[in-house]
Amino acid sequence: MEQYDVLDIPSNTKYWFIRANSKAQYYEDFRLNNYIAVDSNSFSLERLLDIPEPLRSSKDAVKEEYKQLFQENDLNIFEQRIKKEHLSETIKKKEKTAELRRSTNRANRVFNFVEEIKIGDFVVIPYTSAEKFLIGTVISDCFEKDIEHIEDLDENNESTYPISNFEFKRRILWIKELPKSKFPDKLSWIENAHQSLFNITKFGNDINPCITPIYKYKEKIYARMGVNTTSFISSSSWLEYQLAMKDILGENLDNVFQKQYVQSPGHIILYVEQNLYWLLPLIWSCLFGNVKFGHGDFQVRFQGVFKFFSKSGKRERQLDLKEKEAKINNLNADTLAKLNSSSKESEELEKKILKSVSDSIDSKKKEKETKIRFLEKISHKKIDYPPSMENVDNSNIKKKFKLSNEDLGSVIQYDSQKDNLIFQEDKFEKEEEK
Repeated sequence: MEQYDVLDIPSNTKYWFIRANSKAQYYEDFRLNNYIAVDSNSFSLERLLDIPEPLRSSKDAVKEEYKQLFQENDLNIFEQRIKKEHLSETIKKKEKTAELRRSTNRANRVFNFVEEIKIGDFVVIPYTSAEKFLIGTVISDCFEKDIEHIEDLDENNESTYPISNFEFKRRILWIKELPKSKFPDKLSWIENAHQSLFNITKFGNDINPCITPIYKYKEKIYARMGVNTTSFISSSSWLEYQLAMKDILGENLDNVFQKQYVQSPGHIILYVEQNLYWLLPLIWSCLFGNVKFGHGDFQVRFQGVFKFFSKSGKRERQLDLKEKEAKINNLNADTLAKLNSSSKESEELEKKILKSVSDSIDSKKKEKETKIRFLEKISHKKIDYPPSMENVDNSNIKKKFKLSNEDLGSVIQYDSQKDNLIFQEDKFEKEEEK
């Protein structure tokens, strides 16, 4: 049985673009210490969380309250500062206007950070000149207590990276670092955007293939195939590719849809309706793996964001694969031993033995599945491959297109991230379970 683990992205997931201050000053701090932060100009988080419930019935009312509270706070700090400076009334008025503008921007930014960003949302952090991007998932509510920073000192006993003094923070499980060349073309305008925090959810499905090659999103299953050739792709090559897809899919050809972003290099996004999820593993196996013609058996496991990327999730998947390999080897050996030692060679006896082995597998499989934790849905599909599959020659297509199923960017291993993330697992899992 081939097993495919599919990232299950909830439909209400939001995507956020957040700068690590001017010129990505705190990029390394955020990356090394698993968090993001915004400036509150010494405003208390407790005061924001104490906004009366009647106001919270309206998002606009809460946003307006943020604006009023920040203007009051920021102008008070401003007045205290200019008392110590000898400025003309004209300059004071000009600076006050500028301060009000900064206060409004700060209020909007903090409103999004505290009220709008949710556990499980994805964040994208740009480096200087958008040379690369961090992609991670939010794993905590907003807090303002100090955090422990990884100590990395130079020869003068000074930190090798600037540490953020922003007050409001959220913990992040980093997923990967992505070079600019792999970032979606649709988001190229971000480099010149003036805001430091804004919602990019409408580009969510352009970002998803950068997160993982196979995923579920809004009741559809998607798979990304890299097209890495730097040569022009001829019409005959495209025809050959489409004919191969026809051979693989047979009568299901009309159930698989494609989006092609091939600027040499580029990628092809395949997607299907949720109930036809098994078609993508079928294509995946035919193009990138070995399949036995005649009959296939797939297991697809859908996992929530944290379970998919966390240490426990990855470890469990690795153990599952090892257990299954060992189980198959033991059962094959046991079956052969029973058949060879049997004094009766009748077909009926062989059927009984094989049925016993099959029942044992099913029993152990069901027992294991009941132990799988929240947000894991396992689906099995036994399919008959189209007869034309035997004539599919994938090697020529893969060579012309330089097809790949690689995970884009540099994956940031869970084990390399701060230990205190481990203590977030239970809280995050409960949140996902809701």
